[in-house]
Amino acid sequence: MKVFIVLLLVAVTFAFEIRERPCPTNKTWGGFGDCPDSCYNTNYEDHRPCTLKLNIGCGCAPGYILLEDRDSSSNCIKPEDCPEVREEPCPANKTWGGFGDCPDSCYNTNNEDNRPCTEKLNIGCRCAPGYILLEDRDSSSNCIKPEDCP
Repeated sequence: MKVFIVLLLVAVTFAFEIRERPCPTNKTWGGFGDCPDSCYNTNYEDHRPCTLKLNIGCGCAPGYILLEDRDSSSNCIKPEDCPEVREEPCPANKTWGGFGDCPDSCYNTNNEDNRPCTEKLNIGCRCAPGYILLEDRDSSSNCIKPEDCP
C-alpha cells in the first residue's frame, strides 16, 4: 500500500509539471519576481512593494518593461516608448511626485501600529515636507501643519 501511495504521488507530480508555453510579443518564458519594471514605477524605487515571490510564466524580455504597473498581462514595450507622465500644478502646501498610499494625516500620526498600508505607488500631488493631510487617506484633502490638527 505504501508503494502505491508513493507511486501515486510521483505520478501526480509529473502530471502537473510546468511546461513552457508560447509567449506574446516582447515576452519570454521563465521565472520572474512579482515586481517587474514598468512605465509607472521605474523612477520610484522607494515605493515598490515587492516580495520574494517567484512567478513562472511569460515576463518581459530583456530590454522591455510593462506598459501597465503590476499587471503581468500588460504589453511589454521599450522604456523609451512609455507615455509621458505630465506634472500637474498642485494646490497650496502640496508638491508633485511619487508617494505611497498611506501618507501621514491628523488621524494616523499617533497610530503607527494600526495603519493598513499597501505601499501602492501613487503619482500626483502630495503634502509638501512639514505638512500632513487633514483627512485620513484622502489625497484630495488639504495639507496642514501637524500642530494645526483639530
